[in-house]
Amino acid sequence: MRPVFAVWVDEALYLSSDPTARKSRNLDGDAHCSIATSCHDLDLVVEGKAQRVTDPRRLQRIAAAYKEDPRGLASAA
Repeated sequence: MRPVFAVWVDEALYLSSDPTARKSRNLDGDAHCSIATSCHDLDLVVEGKAQRVTDPRRLQRIAAAYKEDPRGLASAA
């Protein structure tokens, strides 16, 4: 388990990772993944399949959401 900064945009959860990082290489081998968080009395686990984003317009929307709220909290609320 590692800390991950994520943001919710267009009905999906996005995170970033260097293509050479272990996380990216693991997802290249098996796209099934989960992200877990805990806040006060709430524990949340999101499961799904990771997919690399290459569309420039979508990447711009994701980058704007990160810039608006670098912690990703307001976008996910």
